[in-house]
Amino acid sequence: MHNNKPKGTYMKTVGKLSVVLILILLFGSCSFQEKKLKKRHSTSTLIHIDPAKASRDSIPMSLIAERIEYIPLQMTDSSVLSYPYDFKVTNAFIFIREGNCILKFSKDGRFIKRLFDVGYGPGESKANSFAINESDNLVYAYDVHSRKGNIYDFNGKFIKTFDENLCDPSYWIGSIDYFQSNIFVSILLRPGTDYLFSSFDLINDSVRVLYKNSNTFTAIQEQQAPMIVLGNNAYQVTQSDLLFKERYCDTLFIVDKDFQAEPLYIIDLGSDKMHWEDFRDHGMFNISDGPPDGYWIESFVDTQSFLFLMAKSFKAPGLLCIYLKGSDSTVISSNSGYKTQDQLVYMKNDLDYLVPFPPMLKQTGQFFYYEECLYSVIEAKDFVAAYNAASTEKRTSSEYLRKMEPLFSKIDEFSNPVIMKVYLKSD
Repeated sequence: MHNNKPKGTYMKTVGKLSVVLILILLFGSCSFQEKKLKKRHSTSTLIHIDPAKASRDSIPMSLIAERIEYIPLQMTDSSVLSYPYDFKVTNAFIFIREGNCILKFSKDGRFIKRLFDVGYGPGESKANSFAINESDNLVYAYDVHSRKGNIYDFNGKFIKTFDENLCDPSYWIGSIDYFQSNIFVSILLRPGTDYLFSSFDLINDSVRVLYKNSNTFTAIQEQQAPMIVLGNNAYQVTQSDLLFKERYCDTLFIVDKDFQAEPLYIIDLGSDKMHWEDFRDHGMFNISDGPPDGYWIESFVDTQSFLFLMAKSFKAPGLLCIYLKGSDSTVISSNSGYKTQDQLVYMKNDLDYLVPFPPMLKQTGQFFYYEECLYSVIEAKDFVAAYNAASTEKRTSSEYLRKMEPLFSKIDEFSNPVIMKVYLKSD
């Protein structure tokens, strides 16, 4: 926008129309394909995803990664874990949500403590979502049902509650995260929901709307309770940036530290895209016709050299899509031996040849990323099977594996899961 006011009625009209057009491009309906939208330093990137070109062969890890580490999570009487669908990584710790509690592990997997007792008593919490403020060493444990939350330090000391309404009190919260003194809120799409992403300022107790809902319902649907409500895992929070993508919109937005949202990528699924109206009429309110066709982007992670995308479908195999920024190219892989949509898509481990790497968690399809590393979960039985099947030469092929051999050889099928840490390549 210009500081000088345009002269004349004609110029005023043109100026107003320009502002309106910009707002429509940024925050209006996303049913069209944006090709030249501005981001921080250049035009946004258009990425084409063609499911028909997906290979059934696994993508080799050497394409994206330099090396691998394995973090066995110590099992004690206080740290018996199921499959961890929700965990956060910091420079020194791994925090895992288990049974509405949060467990703290060292970065090498040693169990340290449970941060609180589960409940609604003094100092207790029931966390079905949580956020980490690494700058101040704080944990935000939140119950999305009761809308109550507590703040703890990294040692589990109770600090205070934050049971304010993080968004409109009538909206259903899917999950929370932490960004720049704000609680980032992902909201479930239901009738009457006006916005889908927002932030709650912990300093001045105010709500900032980040993305308005442009998906509409029929008059009858507005009065109905949906049969299926999908969560939204398509967001990423780092120390400097917040990124999100609404399921039925092609645009992936970035929000900087000043909370300015700009288009970063345009994801083009072409005719294979599942549209909002199809899911609304043949899934959300009516499942008698079977699930709708088409793909959507379930989750993503943006790194220095790559953009990882998980494309899901109700009827077809999930797709791992990797956009290589250096070569401006995309590789796509699906499941070999596909049976259900919840099957993992693995990458071929051609680095240490031990355990195949599933970049996304099972069922949820989420990526976990911290400081140029991807993290994922290997169930103990799968780790044991792969490790025992490997030759002695492979199990001792590096100094790291030789050092870890005494620990790895003690893992059995009843052990806690293993976190696989993958160091990504940089340009």
